[in-house]
Amino acid sequence: MMTPQTLAIAQVIFPPEERAGIFALFGFASGLAAVTGPLLGGFLIHLDIAGLTWRPIFLINIPVGILAIVLGLRIIPKVAGIRTLGVDFVGIAIAALALLLITYPMIEGRSLGWPVWTFAMMAASIPLFYLFVKWQQRQAANDAPEVLPATLLSNRAFITNALLSSLFFSVIPGFFFAFTFYFQDGYGFEPFESGIASLPFSFGVLFASAYSSRLGTRGQTERLLGGAVLLALGFLAMSFLSSPENPPTIWRYAAPLFAAGIGLGLAVSPMFQRALGSVVGRDAGAASGGLQAIQQAGGAIGVAVTGELFFAQLVRTGGATPGADAYTAAFHFALWYGIVAFIIVALSAMFGPKPAIKPA
Repeated sequence: MMTPQTLAIAQVIFPPEERAGIFALFGFASGLAAVTGPLLGGFLIHLDIAGLTWRPIFLINIPVGILAIVLGLRIIPKVAGIRTLGVDFVGIAIAALALLLITYPMIEGRSLGWPVWTFAMMAASIPLFYLFVKWQQRQAANDAPEVLPATLLSNRAFITNALLSSLFFSVIPGFFFAFTFYFQDGYGFEPFESGIASLPFSFGVLFASAYSSRLGTRGQTERLLGGAVLLALGFLAMSFLSSPENPPTIWRYAAPLFAAGIGLGLAVSPMFQRALGSVVGRDAGAASGGLQAIQQAGGAIGVAVTGELFFAQLVRTGGATPGADAYTAAFHFALWYGIVAFIIVALSAMFGPKPAIKPA
């Protein structure tokens, strides 16, 4: 509920010529969170406060959440909503069910042996997504509430770039999911140590986001292309570095992780700009919220896909009791999801729909 509001508010309160910098700052804040999150989580587990082991990584959200609420009430400006708008509960239910039909069998299918009903569930999501589109069109025709306005669903540039953005952002959560298992389960690293090992990526995001915020709307295609290529090359370098003869160390993947982080920091702002640049007027807020909702769905699917690739290869290589070599093979195999995804993003940067906002 909260995540889609961030860019939606920014899209409403900032004029178009300022949004590029805002998107970059959003990436900068995300990079800062990425720096502190894994490290702090691993540190809290390492401390084992009051014998709570892993529980403080959830409990810490209580004071942080209270602080966010207090600061939000004081700092975030009031945004006048359209009070005549209601909530499209049917649309929400259709979209949620369609996503459930995809993600649940992808997560559980491998452990259950891929029974027929898992494929039936995924197939059933297709007509549900079609039903969602038709329902939004019906709501628009009746001037009724819409989860995602029909005008956005018919906006080719927005839909194409939103789906591309979902693919782009689906890679990172799944990658760190596999990265953590590779380090901790495969080679016995402590959570704090695996958090330190991931820091170069976050520092790369911070560095590139700070630079990207100064460019505004300039060089969107070049930044997206360069960022996607850097990410693909970083993942490719990690695949070459991961081998049974070279077990991981805290700093083995520092250089490719830093390069991949720079790629993400460069690409975040133009990715948002390309998706939202063709949206104007009253749809701007809905487009921003819808874009982040689609990204959240992509993240869930990305973890499911990467997890399936990782564990399928782990079992294939190591059987019921996989050793370190099997974890290396699984990590190597899972990296290819990201490599392929970033190549697709790079190609779309060259040939896909371009943003409508002219460079400042």
